[in-house]
Amino acid sequence: MQAANITIRESDQGIASVVPADKLAQLLETKRDIQVPALQMAVEGIWEQAPTFIKNLPAGTRGLVARQVARNGLASKAGISEMDIILRAEGQTFEESAPFIRMLRNHTQDKPMQLTILKKSTFKEKQVTQSPTYLR
Repeated sequence: MQAANITIRESDQGIASVVPADKLAQLLETKRDIQVPALQMAVEGIWEQAPTFIKNLPAGTRGLVARQVARNGLASKAGISEMDIILRAEGQTFEESAPFIRMLRNHTQDKPMQLTILKKSTFKEKQVTQSPTYLR
């Protein structure tokens, strides 16, 4: 079961991570639904983007790029757009998707999450608060 994928130039390139087989077997054995927190968007490292995109960022920018932002999803409703940079989430800077996803998975249900976003259109920082939804 795919948990994250890799995209290049808006085209899927492959699987970045998968659910461990023992966890999948456990889920099949218990036959229970699980809930997973989600912001209804994907993230990628800045380093995974096209050189022209990276070149146009302010010097020293660190964070994750918002990708595949679901139209009318939580991230979109909070003001996050495709290719915005997530500079900080809950006060932490993330440069790879896996640690960000781990933080999201451990986030307390119904507790708002603080995000600092660098808008792609203005390169101005914006504070965003959004509670992740729990998907089945």
